[in-house]
Amino acid sequence: MAKQLQKRRGTTGGARVREVLGPVEALGTRRTVESVNLADIDLEDTRFQFRVSLRVADLVDSIGRHGQQMPVILRRQPDRPKLQVVSGFRRIAAIRKIGWPTVSALVLDDLSDAQAWKVSVLENEARKTYTDLERGYAILAWQGMGMSLQEVAETVFHLSRKQASRLKSLVSLPPVLQEAIGTEGFTTTHALVLKQLRDRFGARVDYQYWTETVRQEGLSISQMRAAVLRFLKDEQQQDPVEICVYQKDPETGREWLRLKPVKIDPARLTDDQRAAIIQDLKDILATLEATPESR
Repeated sequence: MAKQLQKRRGTTGGARVREVLGPVEALGTRRTVESVNLADIDLEDTRFQFRVSLRVADLVDSIGRHGQQMPVILRRQPDRPKLQVVSGFRRIAAIRKIGWPTVSALVLDDLSDAQAWKVSVLENEARKTYTDLERGYAILAWQGMGMSLQEVAETVFHLSRKQASRLKSLVSLPPVLQEAIGTEGFTTTHALVLKQLRDRFGARVDYQYWTETVRQEGLSISQMRAAVLRFLKDEQQQDPVEICVYQKDPETGREWLRLKPVKIDPARLTDDQRAAIIQDLKDILATLEATPESR
């Protein structure tokens, strides 16, 4: 798509422009890129945003070094004072972070809602910027417009109905898994397998712990599954965690407690171990509060 951009140096009306052959099929013929003030864009309108998270660190560095290579797509509507973002939320977020006051954009006056949806999806599909999860949200949005799953799969994404159904199922994943997908080696399949293990073994499969472990240790799907199962097996063999021992002086009858040096990883505790530690801490606090201060 970048090859379609034909840059022209100079200014027109005080703003640098570029002639562009439509970035997606839905845009049709030749369009002109213009410089638009961020103040003229409705940055709160996220109707066409399917991204779970606008991670922009890499894009901030790229745009800062090489400039904005691809224009965003905006829509002008007669009943709204500001322009609506159709595609380019991540680019706009990066440019705002850099601190630039303007963004290069294609401003369209002749887009219906249906065309805007199509432009938003196809522009990102063409550049391969959507994760599987984001495609799932896009599929859900298209269905909300009245299209069947079969129609969305075939005409918008060129997928089988089964593939589209799988993508759509990602939308129901817990937020912690949704946010992890696409980051540091954590894939869609990692998330689905972890969800299956959680459904099978319950809360003992801690999502937060395992998403972090996968990313930190670079675990493959099979390695993650093996590690989870190994952890669960070891967990069943663990003894209760004790952080203190109560003892009694046989001569005076006076009770005292000894704290034990115990290394505790909260993420690896079973529910019983967690409850035992909480009870121990409550007992220690109660003992201290009940013991009179020495004079």
